[in-house]
Amino acid sequence: MIARLALVSTIALFAASCGGSNPAKPIRTTGSSGLEGKVSISPGTNTCKAGSSCLKPAKGFTIEFSQYGHLVARTKTGADGSYRINLSSKGRYVIGVKGGPGVAPTVKPPTATVEQGEFKHLDIQLDVGIR
Repeated sequence: MIARLALVSTIALFAASCGGSNPAKPIRTTGSSGLEGKVSISPGTNTCKAGSSCLKPAKGFTIEFSQYGHLVARTKTGADGSYRINLSSKGRYVIGVKGGPGVAPTVKPPTATVEQGEFKHLDIQLDVGIR
């Protein structure tokens, strides 16, 4: 009986810690670890010329960071495609994107790893599939 009560209590605590978050408000603005860099669209034009970059800044896109299927944080890119996001938990994050015209782009890289107490530089490319 005591073992069964302990099992039920453990399951209830686990469920409360996993499912109690609201994904609409986990935007973080403070912290000492995370990611920063630039987000660019590739290719940024329908035609590319030899010797020039085909990238353009991903202005005003929302970049989302998730762990274990739950949205943890999001940020919006600046006019030059720059972003900075505070991520307080170390570990691997899946990167997603919202905003911009056309088809949903492929995010490269699709994941990022954050170490506790440091900001890592990570440039992200959004491949829109134009070839």
